[in-house]
Amino acid sequence: MVGSGQRAADGDAEDAKHPRAKIGNHRTFPLLGEAWDLVQRQPRIAGENRIFPYNSKSVGTSFTRACSALGIEDLCFHDLRHEATSRLFEQGYDIPEVAAVTLHASWNELKRYTQLRPESLHRHIHGDAGHTAA
Repeated sequence: MVGSGQRAADGDAEDAKHPRAKIGNHRTFPLLGEAWDLVQRQPRIAGENRIFPYNSKSVGTSFTRACSALGIEDLCFHDLRHEATSRLFEQGYDIPEVAAVTLHASWNELKRYTQLRPESLHRHIHGDAGHTAA
């Protein structure tokens, strides 16, 4: 959404672009939870359709600097996509639903982004959404 995403219908963003692909761009995806509210709070700039009109390289550089300032090692901005994908599965979303959010075209693509925490499986086994391992 940095540099390309545009507001679409309620709860969706559109025009997500893969930086190295010409085919498959201009896709719409759902914004879950508080994400839509966050998008709605962004100021609208005349003549600017992007939700977050920033240079993606600047965002990455700022993220790297913030990690360095906080003493966080071995974390890059793209790692957040892996984390978000795993959390969606842990919240009970299924493969097609997660793929709709992450815009992965296949399960083979999507599964490498998924690293589930073992304790998250307890709620499925015990049917207890609030259960976490001690």
